[in-house]
Formats: sequence, C-alpha cells, structure tokens
Amino acid sequence: MTTPHCIYINLDRSPARNQHMQDTFRALDIAASRVNAVDGRHLSDTEVAALNPQKKENRVLTKGEIACFLSHRKAWQSIVDSDHTHVVVFEDDVKLAPKAATLLADLSWVPSSADIIKIDTLPAGAMLSGPQKVGDTSFVLKKVHTKAVSTAGYIISRSCAQEFLNAPSEMRVPVDIAIFDPRHKILPRVSNMQLTPAIAVQQWAAANNPHMPQEAELSTLEQERKAARVGRSKLHPLGLARLKIELVRPAKQLSGLLERMSLRWKFGARWQQVRFIDDERL
Repeated sequence: MTTPHCIYINLDRSPARNQHMQDTFRALDIAASRVNAVDGRHLSDTEVAALNPQKKENRVLTKGEIACFLSHRKAWQSIVDSDHTHVVVFEDDVKLAPKAATLLADLSWVPSSADIIKIDTLPAGAMLSGPQKVGDTSFVLKKVHTKAVSTAGYIISRSCAQEFLNAPSEMRVPVDIAIFDPRHKILPRVSNMQLTPAIAVQQWAAANNPHMPQEAELSTLEQERKAARVGRSKLHPLGLARLKIELVRPAKQLSGLLERMSLRWKFGARWQQVRFIDDERL
C-alpha cells in the first residue's frame, strides 16, 4: 500500500492538536500520516549536551528546540523510507487553505530538481526571485535568497531528506534556522523555494485570525525560549546588553542593505512578504 505523501508531526501528549490536524485533512480529503514527535521533557541532560554541545559557535538550545529538531529528523527518516520523490511535512498547528486540496492531492507540479519548498506564510518577508508558474494555477514558485524561518509546512525531496540525515547530528541552531537561514544552513548548496501565495499558516502568524481549537494544548516552545532569554539576561547587566544592541545595530542594518542590493543585482530579487491565500489580514 502506498503511503500518503503528506505527514504531520504531533506529540502524544497533544491529542487536541492531533484531532485538529485530522479534521483539517478530512475536510480537504487529503490523506496524511502522523509522525510521533519527540518530547523534550524526556530528554536527559546527557542527551542535550551531546546534541547541543556548548561551543562558541553554537546557540544554546532549549530541550523543546532540540526535541523539535529531532522530530523533523524522524519525519525525514519516514520520507527516506517511503516511495515518494517529494513529501509534504506539517507541524500540528497549521491552517490550510481550501485550495491546498488540489495542490496537495498530486505533487506532479513540483519541479523534479526542487529540494525544499516552503508552503506556509512568510510574514516577515525575504528576498525572493522568480517567478515560476505552478501548472495552470495562479500560484508561483520563487527562489528564497535570505532568512525565511518556520517549519510549519514545507515540501522536501527524498534525496534532500537523506542528505539532512547524513549531516552531523550536532545542533547549532533551531531546525527552522538550520534549514531556511543561509547563514546557518546545514546544507548550504540546498535551494529553498517559496510557494506564493501560501496555502498554510501557523498559529503564531495568524494573530488576527486564530484557528486552533480552544482546547488545543499551547506550545511550550516559545515559553521555553522566553525563559532562556530571561536567564541569559541575568548574566549580563541590562544596561550593557542594551548598549551592545545599539552599537551593533547600525552595522547590521548596513550589512542587510548591502546584501539586498547584491541579491537584487545578481538575481533580480525583491523583498516580499508572503501572505496566506485566504486571509490578507495576516
């Protein structure tokens, strides 16, 4: 029996989120299978130290961030074990547009050379170039040249999933940055593309149109990250931290401007936000 080419990542202790995803796929008549997510609460300090060793070049990751990374690795392994050339990966707090039903029923529109295609929103924007039409639809694919984080919904090739699994297991940054930030990518040669408009939106990006059921379990990832930032700030006087930010900001702004100018000259890239197709308020 052929396995579905859509999968979603979900924790055992998040049954309401699981139900949300099942209801979503059922409403769109999309076949999907569940990947049992890794629970950060069950990671030992020894495992954390091995996966995220404290080196100068490594970001200190929370257990939740490490578990999220491991969960996506489980998804990649299931893709490698499948008989599909490309598979769609979702996290369990997304909303899908009705038009997703057509696009996800058959992935023959995906270019054979495509490594990763983001299909969720890009509200913060990025430098994009293209476009490449998606069949007879109004959708287009654009190449992503700058940071475009979030792993709420993406299409990945089986060969790319295998390369990710072959990469060193050490985690330097969260999984979304490791995939979608050119400065920290696990596989620098991998080309990232963006479907526009987006057919998926994550809960955090839908503040004006929340879609998760009220009983759905809240994600603790952002809470962990906030607590970690507070913990780090206690090690550095607030005044010095602010001074450092203000001193570095002009250099970062200039660097960003020069980067955009270079990408525009080389690839004709433009800065663009990618909205969810069904809600322009997002």
